Amino acid sequence: MELRWNSFSEQVSDIAVRIYGQDCKREIVNRIALDGVLRIAPDYVVAIMAAIDTDSQKLRLKINQLNEIKKSYLSDGVYLKGVVVARGEIDAQTKALANKLGIAAVSVSEFAATLFEYERYSKSRRSAPFGSAVDPQSGEIDRISYIPVLYTDRSNKQQYATKDIAKEISAGRVVILLGEYGSGKSRCISEVYAALAAEWGATLDFTFAINFTRMLGDADRRRINKTASPCFKFGRYGYFSR
Repeated sequence: MELRWNSFSEQVSDIAVRIYGQDCKREIVNRIALDGVLRIAPDYVVAIMAAIDTDSQKLRLKINQLNEIKKSYLSDGVYLKGVVVARGEIDAQTKALANKLGIAAVSVSEFAATLFEYERYSKSRRSAPFGSAVDPQSGEIDRISYIPVLYTDRSNKQQYATKDIAKEISAGRVVILLGEYGSGKSRCISEVYAALAAEWGATLDFTFAINFTRMLGDADRRRINKTASPCFKFGRYGYFSR
């Protein structure tokens, strides 16, 4: 998927701005470079260190550095919330050390979840049917393994796999699937959704899939299409975020 940041620290800073509603600036405190400092109030500061490498020793160094800065701020009557944000998952022992020192050690997805718990929505959505992609006997979600197929663009005969369609949507393009009943449109939507949703922690694009045909009438769909935020794209099977 295409990213909108030039660096991981820039991504973390962007998320922090959205969470706290304050400017996030790089600073050097006690000769330690901080990737982001947000001054929430005169006596409350948030200090962030970004970590591309999830090596436990390197993460623990950052945790201890934030703890030392935290102590110096407390001596001046200022509470500092220290946060280490890693690109990948952080091991349990390192998290336990951070927790003991009062420092938050989280993955970038966990940090973004502070803004919006998208993972909860995504897990719930994947447990529900996508359109007509259901077991014909039980009516429940289709659990049969997906067999990859290619989809052909009518205009230029170019062929797309589901991951290619996901890239097109991620780039802000509108994709309309056409085909006979039972040809696999709903299953395609399911696979495209899975591909987009898997990237939310890295892109901050929150993808939603709604079966409008089952839950809304034509008038409702027209009204939603008219009033929805421009950052969403509408199709027969739902909205896809850019």
